[in-house]
Amino acid sequence: NFTPQNEQLIFSTGRQLFTLSYEGEISKISLPFADNMVQPTFHPDGKKLLMIKGPYDSDIVLMPLNQITETSPLTQEKQTQSQQIQTYSSFERSIKGEDYALFQPGGELIAFWSKRSGDQQLWISDGNGSRQLTHFPLDTSIRGIDWAADGKSLLVNANGVLSQVFLDSGQKTFLFEHPVARLFQWDSENNSALLIAR
Repeated sequence: NFTPQNEQLIFSTGRQLFTLSYEGEISKISLPFADNMVQPTFHPDGKKLLMIKGPYDSDIVLMPLNQITETSPLTQEKQTQSQQIQTYSSFERSIKGEDYALFQPGGELIAFWSKRSGDQQLWISDGNGSRQLTHFPLDTSIRGIDWAADGKSLLVNANGVLSQVFLDSGQKTFLFEHPVARLFQWDSENNSALLIAR
């Protein structure tokens, strides 16, 4: 975002705030916060700054499809306020965000990313407990995961880099000429991936 000083911009990595000059120089802004901070915007007078501070909380829900009833817009309009809205318990719950959950092919595990350790990391769960598979650096952004066909590893797009992560936490990085904006699918048997690259 723009700052009141014409020679620089301001941006957030999610936890840290920085200035960026038009010459490409980056400087960290020291703040007395440990929480996440996003979308910094200056007041026109240059003396105030608005930003969203604090964690974003989302959960993963495991729900049998037979619990879903098909409803049309007309049916929804006829529902009364006295009717109970069915709620579902979280499969994975923390006070941080969880997302991108995927079933393991031919297995019982579920892979997902979570910010429960402070940064987006890859986790797996067997339904009775979960464990962290990755230890990516501070302010990592995961944009897509997919299981290998044999269920023994996952392909992860972390900070624009593709890494194969094995169930023992070992990793293999795939060097690519351009940053990966989003990973959609991985065909591990044919060694190809569907993605958006910049």
